[in-house]
Amino acid sequence: QKHYAAVGGREKCLSISSFVMSGRFISADGGWKKKYTLYHKDGKIRSDMVIQPGMWAIRCFNGSGGWNISPWGGSLDAQPLNAEDAKDFSTQINVVKSDLIVGTSAMISLQYKGVEDYDGSECHVVMVNHNDGVHREFFIDADSYLVVKVDTKYRFMDEDHTSTIMLSNYKKTDGLLLPTAIESEDGGGVFVNSYLLNAPINDALFRMPPPAAK
Repeated sequence: QKHYAAVGGREKCLSISSFVMSGRFISADGGWKKKYTLYHKDGKIRSDMVIQPGMWAIRCFNGSGGWNISPWGGSLDAQPLNAEDAKDFSTQINVVKSDLIVGTSAMISLQYKGVEDYDGSECHVVMVNHNDGVHREFFIDADSYLVVKVDTKYRFMDEDHTSTIMLSNYKKTDGLLLPTAIESEDGGGVFVNSYLLNAPINDALFRMPPPAAK
């Protein structure tokens, strides 16, 4: 309940059916600073990063699988996203619509794991278990009751994998406190300029485009 109140209320979060997040992706060494946009609608998510004028790196998760366009791989055609990358990327949905607040039919249990130290602060740790084998640990700051870290754990090719995002610099948008710094463990991340909540987003945005005509 305290977490719900901290972010602006569970009902307010549940009223968000879509969002567009705009900002910049900055690499760990600061050498890359690229325009970045994230689209979310009904469990689907897509990111567009401008590599240079007229060229984008795109990653998309449609709820069950996904695709991407990676210009540095030598092709501008969309390619299927492997299961590992799809599960990793789907974590971004939790930036606004957290498993803790929204819940999904894929969730099978919620487990309180106690208090742990993170970056010098006490955090309540809650694990959400999914029926596809994904486990997410949410670190909730004991003072602010805001999520400061999300660890997503899953198995792929008989190996355990963990991806981590750190959330900070929360600012209010339409009554909700939302993170404007979303960082990875290597120090790079997305730094948000704005959120547009309940934005009109065409479903076609999440469909894998056909190969370009030769």
